[in-house]
Order: sequence, then C-alpha cells, then structure tokens
Amino acid sequence: MLTRILAVVTCVVAATAQLEAGLAEPRQIIDGAFAIYKSEGPEEFVKKLLEGGPMEGNKDALAQSSMLRSVETYYGKLESFEVADTVELSSKTRTLYLVFNYENGPMFGAVSVFHGKNGWHTITFNFHTEAARVWPGNLLSGCSGSPDSSPLRTAALDASAARPRVR
Repeated sequence: MLTRILAVVTCVVAATAQLEAGLAEPRQIIDGAFAIYKSEGPEEFVKKLLEGGPMEGNKDALAQSSMLRSVETYYGKLESFEVADTVELSSKTRTLYLVFNYENGPMFGAVSVFHGKNGWHTITFNFHTEAARVWPGNLLSGCSGSPDSSPLRTAALDASAARPRVR
C-alpha cells in the first residue's frame, strides 16, 4: 500500500514539474526580450520578441520599435516590467498581459505566444499607453480569472473543461 501511494505521489510530482516547465517557456520569451530592451533598446527588443516565430524579420512588425522609442521620449527610460496576467487560451496558445514601467509612466502590452514544432514563439503583440486599448475588460476591472464574459471563451468553456490560469 505504501509503495502504491509513493508511486502516485511520484507521478503527480513529475507531472507537475513537467507542466510547470512547459508553462515557464512563454515567460522566458518575455524575460529574455525585456533583458535585451534594457541593454540594447527597443529595436533589439522587438527582434528578440519575434525570434523564431512567423513574424521574425517582418519589416512592419519591426517598425513597432519606433513607437516604443516615441514612448521613451515622453515617459523616459524603461525601468522594469511586470506580467500582470497570463491566460491559457488553448493547450498551444497563451496571452501574456504586460506592464512596462518607465520613469514617468506605464505602457501596457499583450503578447500572444504559440507552441509550434520548434517550441514557444510570439505570434502577435500589441502595446499602448492606454490599457483599455490592449487589455480585456475583466483585467481592467480587477477581476482576475477567466474572462467568462467573452462569447468565444464561454463557447470554449461549454465545449471542454476550463483550463488553468498561469501566473
């Protein structure tokens, strides 16, 4: 009996470690990109963020770095960032909601990542100084948890069990 309990506990611990390792990778994309931003600036940040994904090298996507440079003109240098929330949209897709903390104000972001054959990579991103332009209403209202008010999310919940939120 003790052997069975030990075996179950071992399996649960191993499965949890594997799940946590898989969930950490999207955060590592963000951490790596922000480290580049602080040391090398917005142009290299965008390149790093897009690295390995379908938008890597895309001139339009890379042009977004000029918007970040413009924000720095008014808000000062980037000091830090925070991941305000992470939503698992599917087993292969997550969206991370970010706050860029500049010297004189915040900028908000949403970065969607996908797990493809070569691992996690960024598929889309959107940044703005107005949180309402890039964050869902439930996050703005302080309601963390699943955005159940979304018709798409409600349909997905009806079709399958709710997926865990990642912090």
